[in-house]
Amino acid sequence: MVSYQCSPLSTPDGIVGTFRQCAKLQENQDLNKFVSVVVLDEVGLAEDSPRMPLKVFTAALLLDHHVVSKYDFCCFMKSLWNRLQPKIKSFEDNWSMFW
Repeated sequence: MVSYQCSPLSTPDGIVGTFRQCAKLQENQDLNKFVSVVVLDEVGLAEDSPRMPLKVFTAALLLDHHVVSKYDFCCFMKSLWNRLQPKIKSFEDNWSMFW
């Protein structure tokens, strides 16, 4: 997991760089057993940036000049959630040990 702290000073290059860092972590990994995750902390603060860093996600949803359908995106997100949910549940179950 790689975290990016968003702020009104966030830049598109900063966000893209964080995703590239995660991509490098996934190189030579079994993607059925390993997933690298970007956490955009306080993402709402990036909306105040005059450089509009969140626009990089518009480009990420374009493949060969065809927009990924909302259905495909929803299927992807559901699949991701199904993979991560057991890990999140495990973390929630053990959260009390941190407090």
